Amino acid sequence: MEGNWFRSYFRRARNMRQMDINSTFCQMMYICFSPHKLTKTTTMRKTIKHHWSRDDPAFAVMLIAGLGIASLAYAIALTNEGFYGLIKALFSSIVVHFLILGCAIAYINYRVIENHMIKEEIKYSGAGSKVEWLYCFDVHCNSFLPVFLMCYVLQYFLLPVLLYENFISVLISALLNVSALSYYFYITSQGFSALPFLKNTEYFLVPIAGVFLIGIVAVIFRVNITKLIITLHF
Repeated sequence: MEGNWFRSYFRRARNMRQMDINSTFCQMMYICFSPHKLTKTTTMRKTIKHHWSRDDPAFAVMLIAGLGIASLAYAIALTNEGFYGLIKALFSSIVVHFLILGCAIAYINYRVIENHMIKEEIKYSGAGSKVEWLYCFDVHCNSFLPVFLMCYVLQYFLLPVLLYENFISVLISALLNVSALSYYFYITSQGFSALPFLKNTEYFLVPIAGVFLIGIVAVIFRVNITKLIITLHF
């Protein structure tokens, strides 16, 4: 049954006409401005379709398309390697950052939730306590949207400022990356709080403290995070 569901999901990803783009844009707006409304959407999906995860791959497809466009822009601006530079940028952003890292995070969250975060009374009753791996990946997609907007889109337009070797550039770079990653974990916490059988979903906010610490250290030691990332990938 699960295998058939996955095949249907990926089949829809190859056909634009089977994807609800308008609904996806609304969800993206909710993530940016009213994350709590996305929780209501998740609850409605469970009520109507009897599963928590999206059966429409439009959100992931649109993120991949955005990453592709951003990679092209970065490759043109930052590399002289031509087609090879573009392929390297596409592989880094889409395959490594979004898919491989996203699947790894989704799996880790899935195992942590299964083993430690299901409410005791529901775990023993077995009623409605199944965590879907694909929902964990949905949460990653939701959380990745602000990272994409801040660290790919906004950062691109700020490159003329961020690539300077001065304190202001270091500070802006740190603020940008810290804000993006902090929002990632906030949306992650919001996403899992939508599941009524989970407890302690606020623990997903804990990594924000580490993100802030890294940002402070970067500013103190004048480490330009933007330049560091660009050096690693270009």
